[in-house]
Amino acid sequence: MKKELTEKERSLLDYICSKYSLDFSGCKARKTKKGHLFVEDGSYVFRIEKKHLELILDSDYRTENVIVISADKSSACFKDYEEYIRKKEEDAARLRKERKAERKAEKQRQQQKREEWKERVRTEFPQNLDAVMTDMKAPFKPDGWSYKDMGFWEYYENEIQVTIAIQKDIRTMKGLKLAYISGSMTTSVNPLSREEVCKKVKYLMSSKKRSVCLVDEGHQFLQRQTYLFLKKLKDLSVCQEFLKVVDEADFFEYMDFLKHNHAKECQDRIQVSEVQIKRGDVLKYKVFGQEFLYSIKENSISMPNAVLSRLKKLAGFEKEYRTVIKSCLKIADKIGCPQYRVTENLDVRVRALVGKRYAEQVFSPEEFSPASLRRWYKEKAKEFEEEEEEQERQKVKRAKSLKSFGNLLASDIYDLVCLNDYITESAIVKNLRGMKQTFQATIKGVENSGKYGLLTNEEVERVYSQMKREKLISEKGIDGTYGEFYIVKPCPEGKLISEIHIEEKKEYAKFLDTDWVSYMKKVISAGKERKLTKKEDQEQMKLLEQKRVLSIYPDLVRQFLKGKPEHWKDFAFTMYSMETGIQKKYWKYVTGLFEEKKDDNK
Repeated sequence: MKKELTEKERSLLDYICSKYSLDFSGCKARKTKKGHLFVEDGSYVFRIEKKHLELILDSDYRTENVIVISADKSSACFKDYEEYIRKKEEDAARLRKERKAERKAEKQRQQQKREEWKERVRTEFPQNLDAVMTDMKAPFKPDGWSYKDMGFWEYYENEIQVTIAIQKDIRTMKGLKLAYISGSMTTSVNPLSREEVCKKVKYLMSSKKRSVCLVDEGHQFLQRQTYLFLKKLKDLSVCQEFLKVVDEADFFEYMDFLKHNHAKECQDRIQVSEVQIKRGDVLKYKVFGQEFLYSIKENSISMPNAVLSRLKKLAGFEKEYRTVIKSCLKIADKIGCPQYRVTENLDVRVRALVGKRYAEQVFSPEEFSPASLRRWYKEKAKEFEEEEEEQERQKVKRAKSLKSFGNLLASDIYDLVCLNDYITESAIVKNLRGMKQTFQATIKGVENSGKYGLLTNEEVERVYSQMKREKLISEKGIDGTYGEFYIVKPCPEGKLISEIHIEEKKEYAKFLDTDWVSYMKKVISAGKERKLTKKEDQEQMKLLEQKRVLSIYPDLVRQFLKGKPEHWKDFAFTMYSMETGIQKKYWKYVTGLFEEKKDDNK
């Protein structure tokens, strides 16, 4: 691409011609795409490279001796070009060094300023926080709260990202420390602003995210008080069998432990968990999954009425139905090892394994008995059996409606797809026909891989397409190196063609692949075949055209054909003489089945 010369560039060429006695008359001057200047008259005459041209034009070349002409007067360059570049690089390096030093000095000034400000905060912030805690009014009630800790995170001009932590002790009326409430938050705040600190602390005190932590003395105190409270509830004792049918087994097991062990052992077994503040003077906690309340003001332990009432109802239920529960547990092995659970309404929920499925039933206390359990189990077993039979009938009905059903090739295609997560239609065809694979992934073969060589690609692809239409297999698009291609995935309904096998009496003309195989096995097993009519013989001769059956079961077919009349063999030889191509190859294979199999050892 040619570029027009500027006025300055034309003046430069005129100066060079006059100063160095050069003659460019009849020549054309141009600039290349890369910026070089050329003078030509059909061939190369004179040139100035871009880097030298720019330096010459930027200088006062008419008064300064900066242009150097080559010995053959074919080019011009800038005098002392290497020296000029070296000085330019030195100046750039010096400038970078100065700027780096300036940035470092500024960073040190900012760091010093930050440290001075932090030191001031460390001195004044705790004082401000204590002052805020002292002066704070209701409804926050700061009595007992104290400043616990503060941690610096990051400095932002007049603010810091800081962790504020406060704490309040919980004590009994006699001053024993039970626990403490702590709260913390990480936030950006100006710690020297009393109003801002006050706002953050008020929010923290009112937050529901505060945690209650028991101290060792408090844990021991609650253990002792809970033990003394539970010791009074002597009516909450149940038999060992009842522990298997209630969710509160841990609690009732402890109540039984309580009756037979010393106080120290009973206290140590109690573990207090999930401690919370319910009201200002009430601690809520759990022992063995049950809720307890400790009133600091009254110095007393209690249980919520609903919880205590439920436990008493369960204990009463156990005493009334103890004999029935024991009897039902004894027959568990005979009715699917059921799981029993007493519900909130004091009903019994039963869950048992019936065959391969689980069944559930809720019994009222009056209905719950070994006899009712046996009766329910038998009814469920019969119900599930009928459902399974109906499902099986529907499967058979659906399978018989599929054109791919009973097709040996379709069954092998489905098994091959199931065996390989990454396979294409082309790879399926080549694998089953015994051809060399071009697909990069390793293909795992099935039992009949390579045995369909007598079928054409089109015959295999026809069965594949039929399976796809019947939604037995599906295709999924994948982006590959050379564009999109499709891998084959199995569909759940495809199992029908391999799981369902139907044996029913039908005409030879309607035989499927699997029907031919089953029929030949029965004849060979019986040792003889009933006498066929002429029509039946003609229909049965269709076996010779079943490529898939003859390809997969050659030994079975050879043995079956031993008892066939001579015209069967004549038919095969006639077809062999008439066909061409791969069909001729197939009929040659068929004629070979009428002959005895050669012994390879001989």
